[in-house]
Amino acid sequence: MSSPWYTESTTPPIDHVPVTPTPRKYVLRGLKRGALAGVSAVAAIGIVLLFPFAIVALAVLSAFWWLFCRLFAR
Repeated sequence: MSSPWYTESTTPPIDHVPVTPTPRKYVLRGLKRGALAGVSAVAAIGIVLLFPFAIVALAVLSAFWWLFCRLFAR
C-alpha cells in the first residue's frame, strides 16, 4: 500500500525555480559596490571618531596664529 503523500514522480515540486549562475559582471559589480560601501563606512566612522582631535588641533593652530600676529603687530 503506497502513501497518499508520496509519489514516485520525476517532475519537480511546484515551488521549484530553476536557478542559473549569476553572470560574472554582476558579481564583480556587487563586489565593487560592497567595497565602496565598506570604504565609505570606515571613512565616516573615522571622521566621527577623529572630529574632537580636529577641533583641538584647530584651537591650537588658531592660538599660535594669534600669538604670531601679536608678535609682529608691534
